[in-house]
Amino acid sequence: FPSYFPTGTMNIDGEELPINTPRNLINLAYPTTIQKNNIRIFGKVTITPLKNVKLVGEYTYNHLSNEKTKFEKKFYYAHGGNFVKETSTANSKYENSNGITDYNALNFYGNYNNTWGKHEVTVMGGFNQESSDYRYAEMSRMNMINEDLPSISQATGDYFAKDKFERYTVRGLFYRINYSFAGKYLIETNGRYDGSSKFPKDSRFGFFPSVSAGWRVSEEAFMKPLTSVLSNLKLRASWGNIGNQSITPYAYIPGMDAEQAYWTVSGIKVTTLKPAALVSNSFTWEKVTTVDVGFDLGLFNDVVSLQVDIFKEKRDGILITRKTVPVLAGFSGASIPVGNLGKAENKGIETALEVKKRVANGLFYSLRGNFSFARNKIIENDEPKPKYEYQDARGRRIDQTFGLVALGFFKDQDDIKNSPKQTFQSTVRPGDIKYKDINGDSVVDEYDKVAIGDPRTPEIMFGFGGTVAYKNFDVSLFFTGAAKTSFFLEGATVYPFLNGEGTWNVLREVYDNRWTSQTAATAKYPIVLNANSYNNYQTSTMYMRNGSYLRLKSAEIGYTFKGRLIDKMFMDNIRLFCNGQNLLTLDYIKIVDPESNNGVGNYPMQRTINFGFQINFK
Repeated sequence: FPSYFPTGTMNIDGEELPINTPRNLINLAYPTTIQKNNIRIFGKVTITPLKNVKLVGEYTYNHLSNEKTKFEKKFYYAHGGNFVKETSTANSKYENSNGITDYNALNFYGNYNNTWGKHEVTVMGGFNQESSDYRYAEMSRMNMINEDLPSISQATGDYFAKDKFERYTVRGLFYRINYSFAGKYLIETNGRYDGSSKFPKDSRFGFFPSVSAGWRVSEEAFMKPLTSVLSNLKLRASWGNIGNQSITPYAYIPGMDAEQAYWTVSGIKVTTLKPAALVSNSFTWEKVTTVDVGFDLGLFNDVVSLQVDIFKEKRDGILITRKTVPVLAGFSGASIPVGNLGKAENKGIETALEVKKRVANGLFYSLRGNFSFARNKIIENDEPKPKYEYQDARGRRIDQTFGLVALGFFKDQDDIKNSPKQTFQSTVRPGDIKYKDINGDSVVDEYDKVAIGDPRTPEIMFGFGGTVAYKNFDVSLFFTGAAKTSFFLEGATVYPFLNGEGTWNVLREVYDNRWTSQTAATAKYPIVLNANSYNNYQTSTMYMRNGSYLRLKSAEIGYTFKGRLIDKMFMDNIRLFCNGQNLLTLDYIKIVDPESNNGVGNYPMQRTINFGFQINFK
């Protein structure tokens, strides 16, 4: 027998069969095809019936279609590990599905603008209506007559079909009023009165106003002596309220889904109806209220520009599924109604700084940076009060991870015997992860899970870079980064044999740094055994990593050619350049892209380098 998994073909009982390597299986299988179409039509009409008055009508139509064809082909192959003939599937199956969305939007509004001396007023008001119709149909059939020509009509198995329809409409009125005095004192107010078909009839409409004010301090007479230094100073403040309707269209209708039963009447599978789910008819728009204060600063004729905003956002009546319905009531999951039960807040600061100048000797530079800090908090989530307060998500950040605190690995049987009992698997072994007993009851279980690390959504985001050009040369760099975020390794390639023997590989990082009796002092991951190790599959600080990173997002260098020869070719200039994206990343995770979700990441972010030229003709 070979000491490695063979490739190519293998003779099984006189029949030459391809071995089940990924390449062979891909070549033998039938490709899944997805065809997408996106048709968008936009029309706009503007008329001016009176001086300073404009009437506008807009219409948008968007048609999206997504057709998918999938065929599970039946073919034979040799199992390279067991040396037997196997089949890809017991029965071939052909499946065709198509989803279509038709979106329509109408906008009719009028604008009025006028100026009287130092006063300027702009008024806008209008009507808006949007509708979305979605329909989906799927059909499949098994047992192809010819595996090389799959279709619904040339199969011999039973037909299977299902479909789905969804529609929602939003209709509302809106307005905006702007007032300016002498270009120094600015006031704006907005409002919308919207109704959505996603809500019950008596709670479909909501009013969402906002107001903002600004003061251009630099335009005041007492600031004129400082004009050479302080070229711009504007103070801003705003308060606003918006609505959110992100739920399914029929959450208030007790629908009964139809499905084909797995039992027969007179040899025929019958269509049955599922019991209606619990619904609520008392929910409405989720409301988001935001308060923002800030300023714009310009120095030395705007060579230096600074923007600062401090904000606080409060979400009331967040639409969530009720968490206080007991399982003993017979309802769970999607059968539990939604309600305006959640509350959360978010506050922070955003800044942007730019320094740009062109010097007489041909030097130009533009340096810019941005920084934001935002911290959110759950105020109410309708969850029952937990047994231990430290497991309550209220008062914590929205995507806070709860898990066990790892203390290292069990050294030997004495260590296991003298430690609190861990309940996640029947037998704990040397090399398994040792966890902290948080509540002190000498047992490590679900009650010992606490908030660990920072949320996956970074609380700090930043970027900086710029462009420097001297005569014909130019160089640009831009960095992005994040901080105050944690990343958790998890999944089948981190948890050995999670799905049983012979499935998935583990990351080399895990295998090379696993616990053994020889590596006990330096191991970073638990022992690897050919058995399920649920004790080691728990979310814990063992798999927690600092998710902060700094990335060179883009860089470019160029040279521009000018001169008589270029002029003779009717060109203004020719620029040669070389640029790249994702050239360098500094992070703590190393083995996974730091912008991935928890797990082991998806397809890695590509590093690209381009060479090219630009020609500007006269």
